[in-house]
Amino acid sequence: MKGKKQPRRSKAEASSPEEAVLDAFTQQDLDTWDTRSTDLQRYCDRVYYDLERQRAAHYDELTAALRAVSAVDVSVHNWIRTTDWRWSLTPLSPAGSLNGIGGRFNIGRDLDRARGQAFPCLYVANNIETA
Repeated sequence: MKGKKQPRRSKAEASSPEEAVLDAFTQQDLDTWDTRSTDLQRYCDRVYYDLERQRAAHYDELTAALRAVSAVDVSVHNWIRTTDWRWSLTPLSPAGSLNGIGGRFNIGRDLDRARGQAFPCLYVANNIETA
């Protein structure tokens, strides 16, 4: 029945091997979730593009600051990287991070087509949960 919750079933009915109700919701619930999802995406877009405007305005200063920092040696002995199988033969390649919009800390080719500022990033962690 569209728009109405299904009546609760007894434990015997719910434990039937042929059928189990995992969740129940109404059409109104679906409409509310859809609206909230759209609102959240709009908010995320506004935040991203405002930050992108600020990054673009200070690009030269940001890159100069990054280039001025001396390199740091980091031991990654026994660190972990989880990656798609296609990168198995090149485990230290950051090529996959350029696909799509990139990752958490880098810009991919699809996100920054206009200015060509995409850059690779190698994601590693010191435990499997984080990786």
